[in-house]
Amino acid sequence: MNIKLFISTALCAFHLLSCGGNSGESSLSDDEFAAAQEQSGLSFFTSADVNGDGLLTKDEYVAPFLEYFDMYDTDDDGDFDASDIEPPSSLDSFPDIDGDTDNNQLLSREEFIVSLEESFEAIDTNGDSSLSLEELV
Repeated sequence: MNIKLFISTALCAFHLLSCGGNSGESSLSDDEFAAAQEQSGLSFFTSADVNGDGLLTKDEYVAPFLEYFDMYDTDDDGDFDASDIEPPSSLDSFPDIDGDTDNNQLLSREEFIVSLEESFEAIDTNGDSSLSLEELV
């Protein structure tokens, strides 16, 4: 499982939860999908910026993703793996999990935090140790 896919899924879920979702919506065009991604980033940014300064610190960036990690860790074992997929995955394990530094086919909470911190640093293009909305979307 690619950490970028997990983060993207979490952002989309965050957006749907924050605006109530729309279960009757049909598939999106490329332009509609791009607009939805941008709106997801804006919703995420607004909610994650807990001190309201218009910038995300590393802690502000990581915290919402950890909430999703904990929510998706359905067996509360501190790892995200095939058993946490609803409905249960037919896979015994994930063949490739980005961020799985110990190669045990699980993504631990600690590994997830390291991956998030690395993604924060990659997104922080100006190197000021904070993320602006422009950097995020």
